[in-house]
Amino acid sequence: MDELFFYIGLAAIAALVFILYLIKAERYCAGLLAPKWRKRNAFLFSVTFNTALAAGLLYLNFPVVLKLILLYVALLFEFQLVFQGKPAEILFVSGVFMFHIMNIKLLLSSLYIMAFEVKSVQEFEDDFRYNILLTTVLLLLFLFLEAFEKFTDQRSIQLLLKNRGQLLFATSSMQLINLYLLLLSISYNGQAYTSLTALFLFCTSVLLFGAFYTSFRHAVKMSVMMGYQAKSLSLEHKLEQSYQNIRELQDSVFIDALTGVHNRRYGMEKLERLLEEAAPFTVCFLDIDHLKQVNDKYGHGAGDRYLVSAADILEGVFRGFPVCRMGGDEFLVLLPDTTEEQAEKLARNACENMKSLPFSYAPSFSYGIVSQGQEREKGMAAILQEADQRMYAYKKAQSG
Repeated sequence: MDELFFYIGLAAIAALVFILYLIKAERYCAGLLAPKWRKRNAFLFSVTFNTALAAGLLYLNFPVVLKLILLYVALLFEFQLVFQGKPAEILFVSGVFMFHIMNIKLLLSSLYIMAFEVKSVQEFEDDFRYNILLTTVLLLLFLFLEAFEKFTDQRSIQLLLKNRGQLLFATSSMQLINLYLLLLSISYNGQAYTSLTALFLFCTSVLLFGAFYTSFRHAVKMSVMMGYQAKSLSLEHKLEQSYQNIRELQDSVFIDALTGVHNRRYGMEKLERLLEEAAPFTVCFLDIDHLKQVNDKYGHGAGDRYLVSAADILEGVFRGFPVCRMGGDEFLVLLPDTTEEQAEKLARNACENMKSLPFSYAPSFSYGIVSQGQEREKGMAAILQEADQRMYAYKKAQSG
């Protein structure tokens, strides 16, 4: 009677730990792989499927190797059925569970062999202590999963699952370890156990845990580093794009939309900076002749083409110096470290180039030039006013 109560109590503990393990495993996997089913349906299927699987593996008289192979195939089938994911991701996650199942059983089996001096697998499985071992295996699986969840960041594992190279490395390493565990089970299945054998199996189990977690940690660390690197490159690209957008925005603020040269705002700010500096400079103020008549006679489209052509000529002649459209038909060219005579020569060249434009009317410039020395005897308004007066004087002289 006492033995019956013992087995009933042990079975109840095993069932409870088994259910808790399934709940924990299902929740953990759902954080890595998107479930195909609703949570309740997935859990009910998992409990039913794994209970039937455990009962079959325990009570069917199959060789140990065949049981392990069936268990692995069943795990792959279950993960493929319940969760969404690529085959490599399914293989990796199911392989992690398979490794812990096989290696924890190997670890506890070696300890039980040393503790109770069991001589063979058959003797071990026929002993009532084997049921205690299986319950302990379930409990340790639950505790290992609990610790694994706390000490590994799921986001890091998700990065590993997305990193094809590191996932291949981690999966290959794990499958080699699982294959070794399977071969180990085959090798020692029919042999008589000794304390030395048990010690070897125990040390092997510990070393396999070390090899597994070392390769796993390396793969996760490399995936995280590569994830940060990819994120850094993405941020760098976005930052570069932002700088480009800022530059384009700045250009749009300082560029005249019609002609493509600098606008009045740029010209005024540039002139103000030149006044603050100590170096001498020259200002050339230009006006397109007869723009109003062109607009009235040929239309504003022709007038716009006149403006654009004039701006192109000014940029070509005053290469290296900022050309600014001040508004309407007026342009300003700022020439640092340039004498009035040099500016005069460039302005005459611009006037000559205007004559070559293929228009039915006679395009031309009028200009006024003012130089500013290091003494800074004139302010901005005085410079522009004087340049404007000289430009109109030139225009009057040309028309007269």
